[in-house]
Amino acid sequence: MGFSTNQQSLLLLLLILIIYLYIYYTERSYQHHETHLPKRFASQRNKYSSKAVSSKTTLPILECLLLTADDNGFRLTATDMELAIESAGIDADVDENGKVALEARFFSDIIRKVDGDEVSISTDDKNMTTISCGKSEFKISGQNGDEFPPIPKVEKTEKFVIGQNDLRNLIRQTIFSISQDESKPVLTGELVEIEGDMIDLVSVDGYRISYKKTELFQSAGSGRVIVPGKSLGEIAKILSQDENEKAVIYFTDNHIM
Repeated sequence: MGFSTNQQSLLLLLLILIIYLYIYYTERSYQHHETHLPKRFASQRNKYSSKAVSSKTTLPILECLLLTADDNGFRLTATDMELAIESAGIDADVDENGKVALEARFFSDIIRKVDGDEVSISTDDKNMTTISCGKSEFKISGQNGDEFPPIPKVEKTEKFVIGQNDLRNLIRQTIFSISQDESKPVLTGELVEIEGDMIDLVSVDGYRISYKKTELFQSAGSGRVIVPGKSLGEIAKILSQDENEKAVIYFTDNHIM
């Protein structure tokens, strides 16, 4: 049985509507979330955050940097499950909140080498990320940012303040005595102890012991924790030698920030 002219017209309109809806929702599923930020800040934050990226891991996502864009700006986060570094927020033009995990080595190479004053980063719902700067454009396949290990929350109740250069010297003058024997994990770190207005760092490898203390600018009681030597070594690299720069320390039973 054939269709009448009106039925054919209706079927044609229905087919056009189906095609339109398919194209519309396909485009929405690949919608890009775009962020614009100054390149110099992206480069600086990447330099610091990358120090916490794991180089030897069975979890591929730990080889990534987490890029987060929200109402607090743009941030980079990295962790090797012992040390976690989250950059300070960068003022950025954020089109839509989102996050994606990108392989740190690729992202760092791009940010370091591109020319231009502003970096544009856009990501679609399949985590395909486009990085543009000046006349350069790169595409990187990323991973779902929700799969990145969450950074432990540290309650900022007791605040300790020390000069960054003082803390840097404490670490550099004691870290050489930590043990390299992984069978004794407690000796592969340093004891950080605060009592009153003094902070002590102690390391021992079974043959040598190193001890150094200095005065805090501000204290809020006491704290005692063992910090992995590798983490302290990376922290020392990013601490300022400027005598006026301060570092703030917070303690919990299992973490130090």
